Amino acid sequence: MRTGLLIAGGLLALVGCWVFANLQGGFLPWFLLYAVAVLMVGEMATAWLAMRGVAVERRLSARRLTGGQPLTVEVTVRRSRRWPFLWWRTADGVPADWIYGEGPLEMPGQHLCLPLWRRTWTFTYRIPKLPRGVHTLTGVSVEAGDLFGLVTRHRHVNVHDEVVVYPQVVPVQGWTGHRPEERGMQQATRRRSEESSNVIGVRDYTPGDRLSRVHWPATARRGVLQAKEFELHVTGQMAFLPDLSRGSFAAGDRSAFELEMVIAASLIKHVSDLKRPYSALFHREGLTVLGPGVDEALLLRCLYELALAKPEGAVPFPDTLRRVVQEIPAGTTLVVISPNVGREAAVAADLARRRVRVEWFVPWTGAAPGDRAGWAALTAAGVPLHPIRSPEQLSTLRPGGIGDAAPV
Repeated sequence: MRTGLLIAGGLLALVGCWVFANLQGGFLPWFLLYAVAVLMVGEMATAWLAMRGVAVERRLSARRLTGGQPLTVEVTVRRSRRWPFLWWRTADGVPADWIYGEGPLEMPGQHLCLPLWRRTWTFTYRIPKLPRGVHTLTGVSVEAGDLFGLVTRHRHVNVHDEVVVYPQVVPVQGWTGHRPEERGMQQATRRRSEESSNVIGVRDYTPGDRLSRVHWPATARRGVLQAKEFELHVTGQMAFLPDLSRGSFAAGDRSAFELEMVIAASLIKHVSDLKRPYSALFHREGLTVLGPGVDEALLLRCLYELALAKPEGAVPFPDTLRRVVQEIPAGTTLVVISPNVGREAAVAADLARRRVRVEWFVPWTGAAPGDRAGWAALTAAGVPLHPIRSPEQLSTLRPGGIGDAAPV
């Protein structure tokens, strides 16, 4: 539309100058006519040739990084025509969370140059600290114009690149999870059963227990339904469950969630290095289960899921915990990473301990690690708790957690 108006205006100016030169005569009118004609030809050539044969190439210093690492991006623009352009602006499609500056001059990925007759030019920019996530650079916008600002041409070149930024992984020391041989317990059988045949005690009957679990002699003695407690077949397998529920995290505060991702990635890498079989479960709209296994491919898949993870799950985390317990073999050590230590979560963990062993890592970025009543209920249920304020604490863990008292 603007180009059409420019051509129409140029033709009118050219006709006007021609009429003026024929009526007035003399050097100045004819010089004005020739100057307008040359200017019009130049503007039309600029409008026609600006974006013809333009190609853009982007090179990345790496495509797989860890949170906090830098990235260098090099963008090369090539054009097939050697027509002179006074200015050329290039803007890379930088994701919004890569922008750290407060003004347009500090925004990365933008470049203004004076190419004139040059057909190729390159510019480089650097992102000092990449945030965790899977980021997509979709395209590069190029814009060119003339000396007088009468012609401006714009084009978007699709150049698709993906950068995966895994959570930071820190060394883990003082924690190895739970091994069957550490407490003299028997190895796992290959059957998927809830308990062994060894009855180690009785407890009050809970709605949902099978009738086969009712201990009738104890029920007759006490007058209250009693259920059998069996010795678990303890496996060497571990299952990791990070909390992706929206309700477990304060709106607008991502620090606890980012700490959770670092904890999850570090623990998974630690268990992978120990060559212990493990699985990872991610509950978003549906439940994604990775593993079990011990190979490098499983570790990379888990780290990729952690890079994708966001606190956007609609299901409350206690409900997720109840469901996950039914998806993993009995006797597995379930490693929970969640700041939700409320009463509902404590009840869900207590029910889970009938089939699996539970250890709980608490990302702790606030004044106190959640509900004190829930914390007390978790410790009373025998769940080892590990409150983590910073990633460095993963190098000074204790096998049994911090004890019964909630930290202040």
